[in-house]
Amino acid sequence: MKKTNTRSRIVSILLVLVMLLSLLPTTALAATYPGSVRVYNASGAITSLDDGECLVTNNGSATSYAGGTSYVARYDSGTLYLKDYHGVSADGQIYADGDLNIVVENDSSFTTSVSTTNNLYGIQAGGKLNISGSGKLTVTANGNGDVYGIYAKEGVTISAPLVVNVGKVDSSKNGSLYGIYTKSGAISLSGNDMTVTATGGTSTVYGVYNAADTSTAITNNGNIGISGTLRPTVTVTDSRGRSVTVTGEAVTVAAYYPPAITASMAARCAADGTEKDDGAYLKVKCAAQCADVQGHNTVVLRARFRPMGGAWSGYVTLLPGAEQLLGGGLDSGTSYEVELSAEDTVGNVRVVRYTAATSRVTLHLRAGGMGAAFGKYAEQEALECVWPAVFYGDVAVSGALTVNGQTVEAMLFPVGSVRLTDSPAAPETPAGAVWESVETGIAGVYGWRRTT
Repeated sequence: MKKTNTRSRIVSILLVLVMLLSLLPTTALAATYPGSVRVYNASGAITSLDDGECLVTNNGSATSYAGGTSYVARYDSGTLYLKDYHGVSADGQIYADGDLNIVVENDSSFTTSVSTTNNLYGIQAGGKLNISGSGKLTVTANGNGDVYGIYAKEGVTISAPLVVNVGKVDSSKNGSLYGIYTKSGAISLSGNDMTVTATGGTSTVYGVYNAADTSTAITNNGNIGISGTLRPTVTVTDSRGRSVTVTGEAVTVAAYYPPAITASMAARCAADGTEKDDGAYLKVKCAAQCADVQGHNTVVLRARFRPMGGAWSGYVTLLPGAEQLLGGGLDSGTSYEVELSAEDTVGNVRVVRYTAATSRVTLHLRAGGMGAAFGKYAEQEALECVWPAVFYGDVAVSGALTVNGQTVEAMLFPVGSVRLTDSPAAPETPAGAVWESVETGIAGVYGWRRTT
């Protein structure tokens, strides 16, 4: 009888693990590649290259690729291979509804133009865009609205030789020009043979533009992943088509990355620094690193604390890697939140927080009988427990189940994660989440990427 119960428990545990794995988001997937990519041939005919298809010639149409067959463009498992490809379009772009890799095997080009004022794109990816290879890729886009030579929704990485030209069909028209643009993520330009030219029109012109607004990007003009000795060149063209080019002095751009906290701790202690669960002091320690930026960047470490839900104390500056005491006179029946921060000269900040619980007691009833706690003093009108909890029966939750202020479902499907469903309708949970459709390539299985 005992053997049967053990086997049943093992089976039950395995079933629970399978159910939990099925709920996990697919954020760990390296990329989300579409089943096809849109290209144009040299005659301007639009062609959708499905996975495993190619263009044999620049004037051809899509055909299945057989190993060893010559081609000018081939799409295989999220990668578009270009070999002497030269496409032309009127109001069209090379387009992928998701992440896209482009490998330029031999010099290739794509040209697009339109006289209307709608937005125009040369190469557009609905996710991340990576361009590599030994061949040079030339992208030319001319329009009368906003014009983007290379556009990616979630970041651009380019190591192949590249020429991007964007401009106006009618130089008197409004609309911004962007050579290389990303809506979010980073821009990394690691190649040594790159030229971006953006001229014409009456609006703002950008060679490289990152619209990300994050802690590591200046609002509306983010950091570009390129460093070394650079020489800026600017071309200004007036409404009559006359232009002048000015080349500036060489400048050195230093590599930069945000500060990182490398070690930290916080605990209650006595006045001599000995750790005690009912101590009247807080012992803290923090260490961090930052980019040197040729000696112009340093990091400052600070700490502050507060009773849970109360007002913060003032900041105390910390010495790197050294233990320091905060407070004095802390209430043993109150929990405290401790914040350690590292801020560099640029202004970027990294933060870690700790909770220093009350002194330990087996069971405590809150005054008024509206709260109880195991292992600590009761501080809320709720049941609190600081011990690991084991339940041998069923557990029913009628309200929302939260972890660190977030619902479990929101943690399982954070912004940027991909969720698979069997319904063509967007998921309705977590509350307030917005989902966009992504291609799965599997009949009856629908993919959704959380955007907010």
